[in-house]
Amino acid sequence: ALGITAPGTVSVPLLWDEGSGEQLYNRFAITLTEDLSATNGSVALPKGTVIIARATHVGQENRMVQASAIAIVYTDESGQIQQQEIPPGAILIAGEEGEPLIASSHLDAGDDIAKQDLLVGLLSGVGRVGEVFAQPRVQSRNSINSGGFSRDTITVESREPQIWSAVLDGFFSPLAKRLEKRSDRAVEELLSRPNIAIVPKGTKVSITVNSFLNVSR
Repeated sequence: ALGITAPGTVSVPLLWDEGSGEQLYNRFAITLTEDLSATNGSVALPKGTVIIARATHVGQENRMVQASAIAIVYTDESGQIQQQEIPPGAILIAGEEGEPLIASSHLDAGDDIAKQDLLVGLLSGVGRVGEVFAQPRVQSRNSINSGGFSRDTITVESREPQIWSAVLDGFFSPLAKRLEKRSDRAVEELLSRPNIAIVPKGTKVSITVNSFLNVSR
């Protein structure tokens, strides 16, 4: 529904080179932590939907991020993985509870090796996104005591690894492959930059529907 918002968290970080007009890695991913409602009150996008976002601008002074969704990846009612492109500006990305989304810069200080190690660590996480999100979503343990003996029962709810494979293959695989070799000239240049604005994994954000959308369910 137009104007409806839902919370989410960053699952693939944003990296923005403050010293370059051409951004190589301006895409990031968000996971919805609550359902997004439709006009009729039904669930348009369920919790766990992946929002692929693209940043168009990061302020050099205040590091305010301007970003919107370019695609969504979700499971439909039949359990099939769906990937749908979103018109620019149709879903806007903001900070927690609609506040401005502000990037941080962990690479302002420190020696070059430390900066490179940190940046490579962040970027390499993109290549492991499929592994990370294929891990169990819920794991609980119940203990039963009977006649002096105890028994533990572990319940595990598995994630759908296919949805994250789709995200990785469609949007982040080229970046991950380039990072594996660390020989790409553009990657080397990025590692040498003094200032990289970052929206790290785990950052709480909100998404707002800015125009009418038709989501295939």
